[in-house]
Amino acid sequence: LNFVLNSLVKNNLLLLLVKSIKRTDETLSLSHENKITLDSLLYELTAFKATLSFLIRVAETRHGAQQLLQSEIFQTIKACSFLLIDPDLGLELVFDETTIQTSTFVRVNLNLDTPLAFDDSSKGVSLFELLVPTFQLVAAILLSTSSENKPVIEQVHKLLLHFRRLIVGVLKR
Repeated sequence: LNFVLNSLVKNNLLLLLVKSIKRTDETLSLSHENKITLDSLLYELTAFKATLSFLIRVAETRHGAQQLLQSEIFQTIKACSFLLIDPDLGLELVFDETTIQTSTFVRVNLNLDTPLAFDDSSKGVSLFELLVPTFQLVAAILLSTSSENKPVIEQVHKLLLHFRRLIVGVLKR
């Protein structure tokens, strides 16, 4: 993993992976304005989960966690507007699915109660599928940097305070 991490840092690719989190946030914002398709959303969510899974592995090492901190991972997470939604209400996304003959709107609800499924009976995405990997990444960075690293502890504390409403809503479930 150190070889991969060193290559990513050397070529500035780790920073690009961190910034891709913001791209997913922008994609979810565009879905409010009906500017993306359902396929694009599914692609972005899959890429988001894969990226976070890789970043969690990177954050499990002390050097990887330090590199993520230098890539401003906490500031990127804090800037994500999809993490500011009300967990009790969720978020409704609307897509214009154009076929050859007709154009229909597909409504997808992003909430805590619905599992990820896209068929005729269910039009929902579980918000947990975005939240869990995001906060696993935060926890991995915190654990890897050890308890003596006061600035990281303070950054995590500020991040948790920023998302207090979301965290309380998740813990109620």
